[in-house]
Amino acid sequence: MPFIVLMVIPVLFLMISTINYPLLSKIPLMNMVLSSMDVLSFYGILTKIPANAKIRNKNSRSYWKF
Repeated sequence: MPFIVLMVIPVLFLMISTINYPLLSKIPLMNMVLSSMDVLSFYGILTKIPANAKIRNKNSRSYWKF
């Protein structure tokens, strides 16, 4: 939900409105492109980790175990 609110809605609003500020239109697009890696990482986690496993984080490392 935050992805849609922070990135998709502002882009749609700028496409519909008559506001013509190039920098203002590039900020949400840049944010969408840069945060897409977070979405892809989350999808990778959901598809590779078993449903009954627990995810553990220790410092900068993450692992899962049953």
